[in-house]
Amino acid sequence: RGTHTMQHGALPLAATLCVVALLVYSSEMRDALLAACSYIFHTVCLLGAIYLLLVYLADFWIRTNTVRTGWQLLSYCYAVGASFLLYLASPLLATPMSLFAPFVLELGKVNISLPAVDGDSFSEDLSTLANNVTSSSAWISLASDLHGEERQIGPLVILVCDESGCPGSLVAVSVLLLATLVYVIQVVYEGLLLGCGGGAAVWRHTREITDLAELEELRNYVARQCAAQAANYSFSMALTASWKLDNPSLAEQFESDQLKRDRAGKCSHVRRLFHGTTVKNAHSIMSDGFRLPLHRGMFGAGVYFADCPLKSLQYTDYHFSRRRAPGVAHGPGYGGYMLVCDVELGHALKTQSARPTFDPHKDLENGSLDSQVYDSVEAVPSKVGVRVPEFVVFNEAQALPRYIIAVQQVPKNDP
Repeated sequence: RGTHTMQHGALPLAATLCVVALLVYSSEMRDALLAACSYIFHTVCLLGAIYLLLVYLADFWIRTNTVRTGWQLLSYCYAVGASFLLYLASPLLATPMSLFAPFVLELGKVNISLPAVDGDSFSEDLSTLANNVTSSSAWISLASDLHGEERQIGPLVILVCDESGCPGSLVAVSVLLLATLVYVIQVVYEGLLLGCGGGAAVWRHTREITDLAELEELRNYVARQCAAQAANYSFSMALTASWKLDNPSLAEQFESDQLKRDRAGKCSHVRRLFHGTTVKNAHSIMSDGFRLPLHRGMFGAGVYFADCPLKSLQYTDYHFSRRRAPGVAHGPGYGGYMLVCDVELGHALKTQSARPTFDPHKDLENGSLDSQVYDSVEAVPSKVGVRVPEFVVFNEAQALPRYIIAVQQVPKNDP
């Protein structure tokens, strides 16, 4: 048995030594290996860059209720430009990795070196190699089969170069590396912005709740609102930490809207509601306020709230990731974040049916649905509609985040 094991261990070692010897003494083998590594490298770079660009674009179009910073807008604009450059440079990614490989690029076409494989010869050499993996002639013959010849593909590229040594691969790889670099810088920047793992406890506009009565009132309110709709959900929620918001500009914006409403003789109906969101969005909202989303929800492109924290929990990071990573309770990896907001509903339009095409300028301000003028939408629970009430406003100044709470989904029967 020991001899059998030793023989099996010796075969891979012998094969490895043969491959190393071929790489050292056979230029054809080295060229074939470098070409294969080049294809793999380009493919990985291309897929990685495409993934990062999709993250950029998805973040731009899907991310809601967030005011974009100048840095974010710059990253998104670069992503669009890099996507176009990747499209133009895609034929170059199939070429061997050479920083100064000569290319002949014509308008709409590109001449590059690609493997010219004869099927019959390639199969025969593979069979020979399988029977005698240590044969140097078999490896050399296989490498010869993979020797490149110039072919023309296109029309994809609209760049023009000559034979003076255009660094074609360098252009393509530079685009990919630049996209990756921008992404890494953005990740580091956002990590610093979000407190390097410290979470909301170290954000600029959050303050510790030092008033014990205020803290107890907040906890009791969250517990009451969860209990009121507990029958509609198969899970419960635990509040693990809480902070209050101290952002004078947002408070001034909300008070200014209240003053305008009072001067216009409009009715005021402020309710304390919940808004579940991601860690990044929570930070942006607490810094710059809410932002109307680009996409439409069940009742149009508005900012959505709920009076039930269990409903808002479904829109936090914790719900989507389903992770239970150990960590500090104040850190963003421990659970999700939820905003507790004062929302001016004013005169709310009550409805039971979804209307994604809802237009606030047409259906609220001009009173086209009836003779009334409305300030918000209230979705009333029904058998065919929402399970719990939802509230939608279409003016960012009608909502003011007061608190941010760290929450965690727990089994329903947990105390």
